Amino acid sequence: MIALLLLLAMGLWVGLGFLIWKFVLRRVLVKPLSLLVGTVLFAAVWLLGPWADEYLGQKEFAHLCAAMPDTQFLGPVSVGEGPFFDAQGQPKWTNRKEFEAIAHGGVASAGVGLLGMPNVTQWDQLFTRTEENYRIANWPVPVLEQRLTYRYKTTGQTVLVSHWRGSPGGWLNRASSWGSHAPYQCGKKTPYPHEIEWIKF
Repeated sequence: MIALLLLLAMGLWVGLGFLIWKFVLRRVLVKPLSLLVGTVLFAAVWLLGPWADEYLGQKEFAHLCAAMPDTQFLGPVSVGEGPFFDAQGQPKWTNRKEFEAIAHGGVASAGVGLLGMPNVTQWDQLFTRTEENYRIANWPVPVLEQRLTYRYKTTGQTVLVSHWRGSPGGWLNRASSWGSHAPYQCGKKTPYPHEIEWIKF
C-alpha cells in the first residue's frame, strides 16, 4: 500500500513537471538549443532537487556522528552497606543474573505499577537520570542530540554521560512522516559499562 502511494505521488510530481514544461518552459524558450538545455536543467532540478537535502544531509550527518562525544564513565561510586553489599563489603550476588535481580527488584514500600512491575527499583533509589534534547543542525537536514546524565543520588556525583544523535532525514521523509522516528541514528562509540561496574563498597 505504501509503495502504491509512493508511485502515485511520484506520478503526480512527474505529471506536474510535464505541465510546467509544456505550458511555461516550451513557450518561453523558443529556440531548439535553448529549449533542449532548459529542458535538461529543469528535469534535473525537478526530479533530483527534492532528494538533494537528503543526499547532502547524509554526508553532514556522517560528519556529526564522527564528532559525537564518547560515553563518559566517571564511576564507580561507593554505596556502602545495603542491598548490594553486606557490612564487610562483600557483594550479595555471585553472578550477573543475581545482581540484576537485586538492582531491578522493587523496593517493598514502593508498591506495584502497571503490568505488575515495581514503581521503583533498588537502582532507581541509587541513581537519577536527566535527559536534555536539543537541535545541533538545521540544514541540510535537522539533526537532534540527546544527552543523558546519570548521577548518584546521595552525593550528586555524575557517574555516566552519554550522547545520542539522530535525524528524521530530508523534507520528503518528514512530509511523509516516514522520518518521524529518526531513521538516521549514530551508533554509540563507547558502550555503557555494565551496572556492576557502577558501584563499589
